[in-house]
Amino acid sequence: GFAPYASYSTSFEPVAGTSFGGSPFKPTEGEQFEVGLKYEPPGYNAFFQAALYDLTQTNVPTADLNNVGFQIQTGEIRARGFEFEARATVLENLDLVAAYAYTDAEVTKSNGADLGKRPPVVPRHMASLWAHYTFRTGLFSGLGLGAGVRYVGKGAGDPGNTFFTDDYALVDAAISYDLSAANAAFKGWKVQVNAQNLFDKEYVAGCYGAVQCSFGLRRTVLATLSYRW
Repeated sequence: GFAPYASYSTSFEPVAGTSFGGSPFKPTEGEQFEVGLKYEPPGYNAFFQAALYDLTQTNVPTADLNNVGFQIQTGEIRARGFEFEARATVLENLDLVAAYAYTDAEVTKSNGADLGKRPPVVPRHMASLWAHYTFRTGLFSGLGLGAGVRYVGKGAGDPGNTFFTDDYALVDAAISYDLSAANAAFKGWKVQVNAQNLFDKEYVAGCYGAVQCSFGLRRTVLATLSYRW
């Protein structure tokens, strides 16, 4: 049931702006190494996955010390972390999903006050837990009920890490109904309603400076009708 793996990937992202000489900025580049282990225990409807990664971003704009008000692309950010996820079906009707992520992010090259500090917004800890119960017999056959919580740790509020945003936890929920349970003619049809931030909690999603903060999404409800064949 064990499946170890390793991966290597590169990426790029365009950057707006120009240098003092008028040359357009190059895209930032990313390089990631990852190793992990997946496990599916024989005889159980369960799945576990753990991973370690090391990600480096280069060509990051930083202050140009020779030309005030301009930037050069000599900055670098490194992020290392650990992720874990577990999925399991309990008593045939109850599905559980749990996840945790730890991120150690640091600005490793910079001409500014952010050198050696955490990049803004990036939380050190993130976790989630979700449970979904499906009625398969009786009066409520075909009905599914789900609920869960998402936790996001505090994040740096500015490049110099002079303040941090508060951590927060949000509750999500879902209700679904398999229409074929009521009438075989509707085989494959399913209706579902999902609610994120169920209790409409007001929170700060992140800041890039003392006057550059944004609130997170308020309660969001989405209804879907789907068909599978």
